[in-house]
Amino acid sequence: MSNPPVSTLDELWAQEAEDRLAAYRRGELPAIPLAEVLAKYAIKQTDA
Repeated sequence: MSNPPVSTLDELWAQEAEDRLAAYRRGELPAIPLAEVLAKYAIKQTDA
């Protein structure tokens, strides 16, 4: 299985971004506060 060219991936992601923005503007996707997103993906640190 070969990987598609980077330019193809860029085009696919650009289309995905446009589709998501359009859905947001139509009210089909909610906005998520940045703090919530950062908290979700934050790396949990433990005392060593």
